[in-house]
Amino acid sequence: MRELIETGLEVEELFRKPQDIEWAYNEPLWLPQSRKVTVPIVLYLPFFCQNKP
Repeated sequence: MRELIETGLEVEELFRKPQDIEWAYNEPLWLPQSRKVTVPIVLYLPFFCQNKP
């Protein structure tokens, strides 16, 4: 998990914007694609909070 977090932060620093990152882990960590976030996470919070099991 630490590797994923550190790599995600490195990608955001590289592109200088928050990123929506696809990833897969099968020793090593793979990042098939990254794109800038276009919808603020704040818009998703009500959905996630409402649909928690």
